[in-house]
Amino acid sequence: MSVTTVTSEPRFDDSDREALWALWADELERCPECGQPRSVCSVRDTAWYPQRNVCWATAARNVAQRRFEALHKDAKPDEAGYLP
Repeated sequence: MSVTTVTSEPRFDDSDREALWALWADELERCPECGQPRSVCSVRDTAWYPQRNVCWATAARNVAQRRFEALHKDAKPDEAGYLP
């Protein structure tokens, strides 16, 4: 009778496990809202200067949507149930 031994490489070695552990610990310490470390974003007296990126295509679409909604705010459906 012969015995077959199957060996395989471990899925993660020690350095991989340490790197994943460090990443997990870092994610636990980050604020889910802003992504900053909690030790930074939870200080009340910090002066924040948020940078904004504006997508002008989205801004134009939002303005057009608001104008359309204001124009048809009081619209009633016709006999077929369609709005203008």
